[in-house]
Amino acid sequence: MEIWSLTELSIQRSSNFLWELKKNFIKQEEYITQVTLIRFNLNLT
Repeated sequence: MEIWSLTELSIQRSSNFLWELKKNFIKQEEYITQVTLIRFNLNLT
């Protein structure tokens, strides 16, 4: 029983970790997109 609960806990932790990574990655992509758009607009003017 203990082994199972430990395994579930580690799976939960790793999925939380992956979720955090994913969120950070999405934020980073949004930032890159905004910077690219700003540069593009600056080039147009």
